[in-house]
Amino acid sequence: MAESDRIANALRYQQQMSKALPMEGRATFLPFQDTMPGSVMNQRSFALPGIVAGAVNAFTAPGRAMQGGYEADEAGNITPTFNAPEEAMNFATNVMGGGMAIGKAPAGSLGMNVTSKGRIPETGVDTRKLADMLERAGVKGGYEIAREGSAVSPSQYITFRNPADELATRQVRISNHADKYPELASGVRTSVDPATEVSFEQAVNWLAKEGYPTTLSKKYKNIPSWEQHYSQQQAARDANKLQGLIDAWRNEPKATRGPIPTEYDLLVKGNK
Repeated sequence: MAESDRIANALRYQQQMSKALPMEGRATFLPFQDTMPGSVMNQRSFALPGIVAGAVNAFTAPGRAMQGGYEADEAGNITPTFNAPEEAMNFATNVMGGGMAIGKAPAGSLGMNVTSKGRIPETGVDTRKLADMLERAGVKGGYEIAREGSAVSPSQYITFRNPADELATRQVRISNHADKYPELASGVRTSVDPATEVSFEQAVNWLAKEGYPTTLSKKYKNIPSWEQHYSQQQAARDANKLQGLIDAWRNEPKATRGPIPTEYDLLVKGNK
């Protein structure tokens, strides 16, 4: 091989190593990548499976880190060409754990946000874990299930369709951020994410009320809906306010304090 060819090959190799393979929208084990999952405008193209792409990025990360440098977008924003936090997260989710590759992430290193209403995802690992559970429950329940992953974020979209009524669909979006394009939903959608504060368990129960019960909805039947949770919280706040009125009443002179306060007094005083 001529010296010029070796130099050209080296330059091509350096260019290939300068950027990480984009991970969002890749199927874990199948060779394709989606552009707009959960939308009728989604396009699917051939791509390395996530498990392979993650391993490639982990292998090339040291070289890209040493190259350094910055790049500017169309708006003039300057960012480092090597995003260390993003690279670390991709390595953790695609190589160390998440059911995607070799080994397993250390226990507790990628925790789920667990609330009194259920679980809300914080990472890509969380979204895939919950999506896996819902997809399996849907298939077991006899529904037609379509699942897609976002091309630009950890979001997962699970669409339920009843074989007896193909036009009636319900979709659950599971993500660690707000739904930016709710108008592109495939059918009627609810979103499990930190912005809505709707938990995975609440979404499962919502599906059941919409006509798509599963083994999970039987398991989570005692989890309150968002409306029920809000009502319970308001009732608790009202109970504390009422107790405050009663405590104040007890400190008044017995001769002038009148009858003990009731919920009616709370309503009247609260509207003043």
